[in-house]
Amino acid sequence: MNHNENRSPTLAMAVSILIIVLIWMIVGIVALKLNVQMVIFIAIIAVSLVCYFGLHNSVDDIIENMASSVGNTVSGLFFFFLIGMAIAIWMISGCLPAVVYYGMKLMNPVIFLPITFVLSSIFSLCTGSAWTTAGTIGIVCFGIGMTLGIPDAMTVGAVVSGAYFGDKMSPVSDSTNLAPISSGTDVFSHIRAMLHVTVPAYVIAFIMYLAVGFRFQVSGGNIQAAIDLEQAILDHFDVNPFVLLPLLLVVALSVMRKPAIPTLLAGIVVAVPIALIFQHQTFTAAINCMASGVSLDIENEIVAKIVNRGGISSMMGTLSIVMIALAFGGLMSGSGIFPVVLDALTEKIKNPRAYPAIVILTSGLLVIATSSNYVPLTLSGKMFGKAYDDVGLDRSMLSRNIEEGATITAVLCPWASSAVYYVGVFGVPVMAYFPYSFLNILTVVMGCLLPLCGLTLVTKEGTERGRKVSNG
Repeated sequence: MNHNENRSPTLAMAVSILIIVLIWMIVGIVALKLNVQMVIFIAIIAVSLVCYFGLHNSVDDIIENMASSVGNTVSGLFFFFLIGMAIAIWMISGCLPAVVYYGMKLMNPVIFLPITFVLSSIFSLCTGSAWTTAGTIGIVCFGIGMTLGIPDAMTVGAVVSGAYFGDKMSPVSDSTNLAPISSGTDVFSHIRAMLHVTVPAYVIAFIMYLAVGFRFQVSGGNIQAAIDLEQAILDHFDVNPFVLLPLLLVVALSVMRKPAIPTLLAGIVVAVPIALIFQHQTFTAAINCMASGVSLDIENEIVAKIVNRGGISSMMGTLSIVMIALAFGGLMSGSGIFPVVLDALTEKIKNPRAYPAIVILTSGLLVIATSSNYVPLTLSGKMFGKAYDDVGLDRSMLSRNIEEGATITAVLCPWASSAVYYVGVFGVPVMAYFPYSFLNILTVVMGCLLPLCGLTLVTKEGTERGRKVSNG
């Protein structure tokens, strides 16, 4: 067989492959309960065989497509290690236990969910990272919620909503910058365009969390559990304002727009002497916990569950899924399967009101098929850019729709890297927190429906098509 000249897949072949892959993902993970890594790995083997025998791709080409996708995100993979290290050293240094301790004095069950939502939003806006938010303020809120008797899934749902609000609205977020770059617009036009849907969705989500919070009342059991938790923390940690320094440093550097990896690394380094001075840990214990995680003998089950976590080893399962998923995304893109399908879509649809829903749903499907939001963030802008120009829609509208379909949905797909990361941090299944991720769900629904009604469309000013679109 001659593999010197690659073939492009036909539309029928590309669509068939995509449908089969989606069905396999759903059946394998949801119905058969198979390991996520193996489901994706089997999909890689199957698609690779199609590329080799059907598209005449060489083995080197197939490997290169996968390797380039993984190689382009090395910094993101390294971030996994840092998050595991940060969680561990911030726990053993008393930083996160102290935040839980102080937070318990301010929280009550009724307002817990909306406050968690807002705090996660603010922290994510500052850091530009939903992952950092989960590993820091998210863990703190998770621990407080356990003590207050709030179901874990509800707490994680509120953290997810807040974290991804900030992740897609912060000018220091990678997704907030990738979407406008691939769409041909600037980041601040992109953020202004997102306000049309994000602000009303945020208000509605806040009201929904407040309404859910009224189901939980302050009771004698809650109060006693809070007292027991506070005492258990004091029994094992020296709680004082100085131990908060690592977290405060990360927040300060994030507000100053410093890069995420050096910022988190600084927070880790500062926490080591704090663990030695205030918690009387040995240097060996402080360093080793960042590899293997915290394992302290704590009688209070809730405190033990909060504290005994983290470390590089805790992130290895997550990291393996991400690497395999990225390789699969690179294979699907590099072989031409995704580009062929997207090209066909742009040729058939001419109604400007329909394009936002199409881009959102296409970006979401790309997340499902590739397990990563980076593929739609970088690919959709190039594929739909000309189509948006032709129907008079502004490129900032395109970048907004890509974020609504890619960034927001990534944490709701069980095998996507973002969702895998959140499950690794909190130990709560995606399908459990999905119904409580109010902002994510509202953003997708409103992002699709409002433009269909002629609302929230961002058009090219001064063009004939732009005036027609804006007039509905």
